[in-house]
Amino acid sequence: MVHPSHIVLTGKNRVRLSGFGLADILGLYDCTSAASLRHAQFEDILCLGKVILQLACQSPTAALNIPKALETMSQRYSPHLRDYVSQLLSNSGISFPSAREASASSLLTPRLSAFAEAALAYSDDLETLLSRELESSRISRLLMRLGFINERPSFEMDPNWSETGDRYLLKLFRDYVFHQEDEDGKPVIDYAHVISCLNKLDVGSSEKLLLVSRDETSVIITTYAELKRCMQSCMNELAAAQRSVEEAQQQHQQQQQHAHGDAVSWQ
Repeated sequence: MVHPSHIVLTGKNRVRLSGFGLADILGLYDCTSAASLRHAQFEDILCLGKVILQLACQSPTAALNIPKALETMSQRYSPHLRDYVSQLLSNSGISFPSAREASASSLLTPRLSAFAEAALAYSDDLETLLSRELESSRISRLLMRLGFINERPSFEMDPNWSETGDRYLLKLFRDYVFHQEDEDGKPVIDYAHVISCLNKLDVGSSEKLLLVSRDETSVIITTYAELKRCMQSCMNELAAAQRSVEEAQQQHQQQQQHAHGDAVSWQ
C-alpha cells in the first residue's frame, strides 16, 4: 500500500517507494480472482493520489476534503499536476486500473521532455564529477609512488639507492615536473604542465623528454614509458622488501608461540 511513511528520499531528484507487496505476502488481499485484483490495484491508485495530495498540501489530513485540497494545490502547483491527482482520485467509469493510470499519465506528457532533459543534464554532471575524481585518484597514486622512491635516505643498507639506476631517472623527472625555472631563474608554477606530465606517465606515453640534472652535468633523453617502467620496478623492490620483513615478523611470532607452548607443556 502506498503511504507517506513508505517514501524514501535516496538522492537528489530521486524518490523511491518502499513496502510494496507486503499486503500480498501477509495475505491481506485475496487476489486469486480478477475482480479482487482490480480492486486492489484501484486502491493503490487511490492511495497514490492521496499521498501526492498530502505532500502537495503539506497536510496529512488533506485527503479528508479532496475538493478543498485540490483548490489549495492549484494555487501552488501547475494545472497539469492538479489534473493528474484529480484523475487518480476520480470515480470515473474506467473499469481497468491500467486504463485509468494511462489516462492520468497522459496529462503529464507535456512535462516528460523537460524531465528527460533535466535527467540527462544531471547524468552529464555526475559523469563530469566522476571523471574528475578518477583523474585525481590516478594523479594521487602517482604522487605517492614518487614520494616513496624519491629522496629515500637508504634502502637495503645502501644510502645511495635513491641516487642511482632507475631511481636517479625518477629524481630527474621529479625536478622536470615540479622544479621548472624560467630564463631569469625564477620558479615556474604551471599546474597544466604537472597534470600533463603525470597523465603521460600514467599511460606510459612513448613521447620523449629531456631530463637535466641540477648541476647540468647529466643530460638524459628518455620516454614516459621508460619512466613508468622504472617506477614500477622500484615499487616492486620496495614491496618485496616489505613482504620479507612481514614474513620475518610472522616467523618470529610463530617461534615465540611454539617456545611458549613447549614451556607450558614442560611445566
